[in-house]
Amino acid sequence: MTRTVIPTATVRRHARRKSPLAYLIPLAAVLLGAAAYAIDPTELPDPVLQQRYLALTHELRCVQCQNEAIADSPAGIASDLRREVRDMLLAGKSDDDV
Repeated sequence: MTRTVIPTATVRRHARRKSPLAYLIPLAAVLLGAAAYAIDPTELPDPVLQQRYLALTHELRCVQCQNEAIADSPAGIASDLRREVRDMLLAGKSDDDV
């Protein structure tokens, strides 16, 4: 019985070769993540409520950014305030209550 000897360099080269799935899975994760951000979770079902929401979030100021509207602020507190405004509008609160 004869044994075939495979050069070490050949084994290493084949061991480093990755499956196409190793590239496709992370790519799919990135693309699906980007698609999730394309959907605006703050959009309200009623166009009138949506207009009120936009007006209020552009009027209210971020407590962290001071002179920036909560609609434009990337701060975490501004995100929380936008969510609170949305919830209050859905609960039937008036603009003055908000």
